[in-house]
Amino acid sequence: MMKPVLIVLAATILTITVGMVLMMVSSEDRQVITAPTPTPIPLEQVAQAAQVDLNYLIRHIQPLAQDYGFADEQEVTDITLGYPYQLYNINYDQAKNYTPNLSAEYMLIPEQRWGFPILLDGEAKGMADLATEDGELQFVRFSSNARVAQNLVDFQAKHDRAGERGPIKLLRISPLHTNFALTQYDGQSQVTLLTEAAPGRERLFLTSLDESQTYELKEVVPQIAEDIKELEQKYDN
Repeated sequence: MMKPVLIVLAATILTITVGMVLMMVSSEDRQVITAPTPTPIPLEQVAQAAQVDLNYLIRHIQPLAQDYGFADEQEVTDITLGYPYQLYNINYDQAKNYTPNLSAEYMLIPEQRWGFPILLDGEAKGMADLATEDGELQFVRFSSNARVAQNLVDFQAKHDRAGERGPIKLLRISPLHTNFALTQYDGQSQVTLLTEAAPGRERLFLTSLDESQTYELKEVVPQIAEDIKELEQKYDN
């Protein structure tokens, strides 16, 4: 098996800039659970694999513990895992050519990847991604942006109190550093923005959206497409 790569993201919330650190590590003492592919993986198995790999995640957060908001390396050992949220993406080419007569749901792309809020005494400290790599389920990414993780935890609590149906998923628009809570009922998809911006700071993308409001996916796709186009033009120039 190839050596796994853990990508550690340190979020600088002044401008929602995300710094990325790559750490190449030895896997000699790492336990992982082999993932059956390509069939869907039950959430129970995803949660089990995350628990098995938790010590690995702890060891790779510890060297930068204080940068990630922990008191010290020892405090990192007390983290627990929140609920696993399957990650979704969208087809950006289709989004950029979206018209109201098209179904926004067909643009959604489910990934073999799950986001786990990382909790300390019930408070979110960041988000870790579990994915299939070399046929095995293992942690591959940690983001120290606690605000997104806490917003997701709070959304889940509100969802449960309301007795709403269906699991929550995580729609991640990577080019815009933007995450949504994604819910689906009767073939319709709804999204709620999980902002990364600190209180008092303006978002860089999707600025017309209200983070307290839930939207139909078809309402949001044109705005996602517009911001991606503007971003591409900026870098092309």
